[in-house]
Amino acid sequence: MDREQEPKYPLQTLSKALEILGYMGEKACAQGITLNSLSKSLGISKSSAHRILDTLLYYGFVEKSDSAVVYYQLSWSLYRIGSVVTERHDLESSGYRARADALAREVQRGVCVCAPRDSSSVVLYHAAPMETERPSWSFFVEHLPLYATASGKLFMLDFNKEEVLEYFRSTDIKRYTPNTLLNYIDFLENLERIRERGYSLDDREYDEGSIYVAMPVRDYTGRTVAAISIIGTPDTMQPDQIRQMLPQLSAVCQDLSAWLGHQGAAAEN
Repeated sequence: MDREQEPKYPLQTLSKALEILGYMGEKACAQGITLNSLSKSLGISKSSAHRILDTLLYYGFVEKSDSAVVYYQLSWSLYRIGSVVTERHDLESSGYRARADALAREVQRGVCVCAPRDSSSVVLYHAAPMETERPSWSFFVEHLPLYATASGKLFMLDFNKEEVLEYFRSTDIKRYTPNTLLNYIDFLENLERIRERGYSLDDREYDEGSIYVAMPVRDYTGRTVAAISIIGTPDTMQPDQIRQMLPQLSAVCQDLSAWLGHQGAAAEN
């Protein structure tokens, strides 16, 4: 989802006001930002910045402190505006089912869409390469363990080391196959490899007859809210075959992430 082209006849004052709001959003801190800091960072004269901030104050888009050194912050009005967008741009409205169906046909493999729920990975949707091949369990809600699945490991990337350790301590860790990772240290190393390469792999860790490769769908906060996996058997998911499918999988995940407001998705496109 590409950013719109720069306007042919931009309104300079409006452009500067939006630039100020964007900067305040990126550099948000508990204390706020001073006029001097804002002016220097954006290369806007103090007088221009002050007039713009006064206007934004009048319309309720920013607030200022009563302290000797005046600090400016974004107001709740922007949150209320933003909440309208987040309510409209959610995963359900993203068209993920149609994208999963199209991806399955494109790569000629099964595709699975999962979301994190209560320390597990919940299957939201299964897609098959052909409509006639759609399995009977396509619309079942299936709970999968985080530690033994490609999607689950993506969700655990949002955990810090202490949270991963607590998960291992509080979860009944089962050996589903000989490849299931049971050791905390080995699992942390696996998570680090996922971070480095940008995708997760379940190489017969949950099901001996299946290999899953998954990528994350992130929202405007950067949190992983879903994962899309391509599924196949060991003979159809060889390393070179997986590498060939990664660009298609990445494109779908980036598009869905952009719909959810993830800024990194636009930069990657």
